[in-house]
Amino acid sequence: MTDFDIDGPLEGIWFPYFKSTIDEESGKIVYLEPEDDGEVLIRSIEPFVEKLLKAKKRNRTQIVHNPKQHRMEPVEVPEDVSIEQQIKETEDMYDYAIMDYKNLTNKKNKTVIEVTRENKIKLMNIPVFNRFFDECQRILKGESELKEKKSQKT
Repeated sequence: MTDFDIDGPLEGIWFPYFKSTIDEESGKIVYLEPEDDGEVLIRSIEPFVEKLLKAKKRNRTQIVHNPKQHRMEPVEVPEDVSIEQQIKETEDMYDYAIMDYKNLTNKKNKTVIEVTRENKIKLMNIPVFNRFFDECQRILKGESELKEKKSQKT
């Protein structure tokens, strides 16, 4: 028998932090081996994205004139989402997906970066961390070239 805790919290995976560079000739991202002991606990954004997509499909009813019928009729109109709301949803997703991290330090003053929503958002605004996060999401979905390369080495 195989057991699953379907009522428990969604679990993440600890990823050793790895840097990346962009190859100047090809423009492709090159992922480097982890150099230190930084780790990030990441969970898939898929359940979060599914909820957002369902929420965005909500329509509001608007009463409009139907010239063919010469009467007013209810029509389903998609809700507009403001730029501010889109930014908040993106930040909510980062906060959801980055569950925890260890041994990440602020380059400026060498202090440990506290695990807060604000710091998760700041990290995601750093291109090299954003590429790391994106690659972790591809690994979680089974779509990573990096995962394939590492499994070919072993």
